[in-house]
Amino acid sequence: MRSASFASIVIVAALVVGCGSKSDPNSLPAPAVLVTVDGEPMKNLFLQFIGADGSPLASGSTDAAGKAPVRMGDGQPLPPGEYKVVIVDGGEDDGVPKTGNRPKLPVAYGKATTTKGSLTIENGKLEYKLELKTK
Repeated sequence: MRSASFASIVIVAALVVGCGSKSDPNSLPAPAVLVTVDGEPMKNLFLQFIGADGSPLASGSTDAAGKAPVRMGDGQPLPPGEYKVVIVDGGEDDGVPKTGNRPKLPVAYGKATTTKGSLTIENGKLEYKLELKTK
């Protein structure tokens, strides 16, 4: 009788506590990067974060305020570490060719082997700034 009661308590406790089910990775806070070009925030930039082994690990794209949340392919936030950042200009409005006063990014930013973009993600820090220069 005692072992049956103990087994019941263990089962109820396991049900209440759970078995470590995964939470939605998109509900976890992700690092956000403010990207400026010649001192001004720029929208529609696509960022790809390259790990030490040269493989792309995460991506994000800037909004109208120049901010990009950075998540890996499975939705998880980018973990702490040092990353190269490849930056590609998506145009003024999602694919519309660049016109007017929008600065043109140097081609070097768009390749993992030549990009000047780099960022160190720190544990617990969620806000970053990446300053790009065209001149």
